Amino acid sequence: GAGERAIGTVYGVNTLGSIAGVIIAGLVLMPVLGLKWLLISGAVVDIGLGVALLRPSALDRDHRARTRFGFLLATVCFVLANGLLVRFDLWKLSSGVYRQGLLPTSTTFTFPFYKDGRTATVSVRRATDGGYLTLATNGKPDASMDPFWEDSTIAPGELHSLAEDQATQILLPLIGLAHVPDAREIAVIGQGSGMTSSLLLGSPEVKQVVTVEIEPEMVTASRAFRPANHRVFDDPRSHIVIDDAKAYFATTGRKFDLIISEPSNPWVSGVSGLFTREFYHRVRNNLTANGVLGQWLHLYEINDSLVVSVLAAIDQNFKSYEVFFTSNSDVLILASNRSTPLVPDWKVLRYPGVAHDLRRAVPMSPEALNAMRLAGRNILHPYLIAHAQVNSDYYPVL
Repeated sequence: GAGERAIGTVYGVNTLGSIAGVIIAGLVLMPVLGLKWLLISGAVVDIGLGVALLRPSALDRDHRARTRFGFLLATVCFVLANGLLVRFDLWKLSSGVYRQGLLPTSTTFTFPFYKDGRTATVSVRRATDGGYLTLATNGKPDASMDPFWEDSTIAPGELHSLAEDQATQILLPLIGLAHVPDAREIAVIGQGSGMTSSLLLGSPEVKQVVTVEIEPEMVTASRAFRPANHRVFDDPRSHIVIDDAKAYFATTGRKFDLIISEPSNPWVSGVSGLFTREFYHRVRNNLTANGVLGQWLHLYEINDSLVVSVLAAIDQNFKSYEVFFTSNSDVLILASNRSTPLVPDWKVLRYPGVAHDLRRAVPMSPEALNAMRLAGRNILHPYLIAHAQVNSDYYPVL
């Protein structure tokens, strides 16, 4: 009957409006207006609809209707005035309070970059007491850099140990490249600071490095890390692709000698799909015969069974793999379909571009780098087969 038809019409229009609203607000208006003005625009639209519905009543002689109409107009003016006067606290918005449950009180930061993107809010903050740079997505740090990587802030010849994010951003590409020293085609999942891709471009053997990044504002934000990542933007061999990594590898058809996967932490919404059995099966098909996958994984804010679930997913897809410590809280898993064990060639330390990137760091010998190896497939496989639950797209545990 007419009642059912009316309900269906309202439901259908509301559904289409919701879909259109998400697309327009999230993909178009958010990057253009930013979070604050997008919220204000939504409020104004809602109030405007109310004004439009009540306006005919305001034209008659009913005093109450005129009062309601005037109140709505005053509300619109109030909302717009607040938009001009109220300023969001960037430190609080980017503090990541959801991780620790506490709101940091420090205000000793400046923000060279802050932008609401299509998929995340990206910020870069610099500590005023030393210049330490931190890049964050939705308040969660994803990359950082000590000022000693900036030429103008440190005396020539002064050396520093790799620590925190810099250990990952340097050792991940360095150890990965050592296992494919003649790699020509390389892919990197995640732009982050850009230091990983930049170091890989220090190899004279490389023909192209493709960096796959889902958030355009992340690429813009990473410019704050220059000159430590200068090759990503200055080297013609660098190619940045704005795409979801799963979609890219499902459609590209290209084969790579080395794939470095350095996304955000897997507990971040949408990221765990890059640590599954199905994703590794897809990536395996994008490797050359002797190609190597380098997978970063953190050991903090995670338990042993979840770490093992990732190892089990890799174990089911690759004939050979090795696990290296890059810090006391991060590991690098190198995997390949080679029938022989993976063996590094540390001649990459002598590549001029790589050596230039490492000139500020305490020298690393092949013996010291080999000592970072934790275990290989021959040790881990029996345990994983017997005890591990595999992280899968169809049964995610991570």
